[in-house]
Amino acid sequence: MQNDNFKNRPLILVANSSWYLLHYRKQLIEELNKKGEKVITISPVDIHSKHLSAISVFIPWNISRNNNGLISLLISFVKYFFIVRALKPKIVHSHTLKANFIVSLVSSIFGIPTVLSFTGFGILSKSSRFKFKLLQIIILAISFFSKRTRVKKLNFHTYFNRTFLIFQNKIELNKFSKLAKNFPRSNCKLIYGSGVPKNYNVEFRNKWFIHNDEKPICTFIYSARLLKSKGIEVFLKIAEELKDHNFLIFGIPDKLNPDSLSIDEIRKVDENYKNVKYKGFIHNPLLNLDVDFPILLVPSLYGEGLPRSICEAALLGIPSIISENASVEIFKSDLFSIAKENSFNDYLYLFDNLINMYEKNILKQRLSEIRTFVYENFTEESIVEQTIEIYNQFNSYENVNYLLKNQIKNQENIISS
Repeated sequence: MQNDNFKNRPLILVANSSWYLLHYRKQLIEELNKKGEKVITISPVDIHSKHLSAISVFIPWNISRNNNGLISLLISFVKYFFIVRALKPKIVHSHTLKANFIVSLVSSIFGIPTVLSFTGFGILSKSSRFKFKLLQIIILAISFFSKRTRVKKLNFHTYFNRTFLIFQNKIELNKFSKLAKNFPRSNCKLIYGSGVPKNYNVEFRNKWFIHNDEKPICTFIYSARLLKSKGIEVFLKIAEELKDHNFLIFGIPDKLNPDSLSIDEIRKVDENYKNVKYKGFIHNPLLNLDVDFPILLVPSLYGEGLPRSICEAALLGIPSIISENASVEIFKSDLFSIAKENSFNDYLYLFDNLINMYEKNILKQRLSEIRTFVYENFTEESIVEQTIEIYNQFNSYENVNYLLKNQIKNQENIISS
C-alpha cells in the first residue's frame, strides 16, 4: 500500500523558462506520459506555456534568470516551497543554475529524490572574479543541500543517493567536482545535451552536396540569444568583412542581461549592414531554412553545456564554424571547423578552408561523417532513455521522502482514530 502512495505521486520538471522545457524536454515529457507518469512542469509564463500545458500540468513560477537580488531569490524560494509542499512529488528534475539552487534547498527540507541538470555555467564561469566567486558559492551550496536530507522536524542526515547531477560535458563536470570535492562523483552523470529530435533526420536540402565550378554565395547563420558573450558582435564583424555573402540572425535580445544587444542596436543592424537580416525568434530555424549554401557560425565564449544548434546543423548537412569554447571538448577538429584562438582572422581562415574543401569536392564526405557522428551520439531518443534510467535509480522513495512519509503517517492516524 505504501509503495502505491509513492508510485502514484507526480514527477516534476522545473526550469527558468517554459521555452526551455518545451524545446529541450518535450520528448522526455511525452515518453513519461506514455509510461503513465503524472508529469507537472513548473516555470515562468511565456508564449510557450500554452504548448507546455498541452502535454503536462503546467504551474507558473516567477523566477527571473537575470535578477540575482536576495529579495527576488527569496520570493522565488517561498513560492516554489509552497508549490512543492502542496504537490508532494516523488521526483523533481530541475534545470539551469538558479533553479537548481532553489530546488536543491527545498528538496533537502522535504527529502525529495532530485535530479539536477546543469546546462552550462553561463557567463558566471567566464566573468569577473566576483561573479566567479558567486558561482563557487552557489555550487558549494548545491552540493551541501544535495547531500543533506530531513528525517525529522529539525533533524537532517547525510544521504548521498537522494540526488543525482547531470552534466552536458566533461568540462563542467570536472569544474563542479573540483569546487565540490566532497560530493560523490558516482552521483554525477554525463549526458551529452538534450538530444536532437527525430524530425531533423531528413534528406539534405542544400547545395553543398552538388559540386560545380561556380563559387558559392553563402548564408551565415547566428542562432542564439543576442549576447556579446555568445558572439553576436563577432558575427556582425564577419558580415562587415564578407559583404558578398548573406547573414541571418535568429534569436531575441535578453532585456534583463547587460551582455545583450539592446533593441536600438538591433534596429541599427538592418540599417548599417546591407547583407544582414534580423529574423527574430523562429521555431526550429535551421530545420525550416531554405538557402543554397548555409553555414552555422557559433563564435561563443559563453559557458555552454552542449550547443544543440551544432548537432541540428550536422543532421541537416549544414557545415559549422565554431569557437573552441563552443566545441566543449566534444566536437573535434578532425570533423568540425574550430577557431582555436577565437580571433576574427581564425573564422575567415576556416571559411576559406571550407570553400576550398567544397571546390575540391571533399566537403560532402566530411559532412556525411559529421552527420553519422551526431546521429550515433546525440539523438533525443538516446538522451531521454539515459535520463529515465537515472529516475529508475530511485528504487525506494519511502526511505527518503520526508514529505510523503508524513502524509502517509497522518492518513494512518486519521484512519486509526
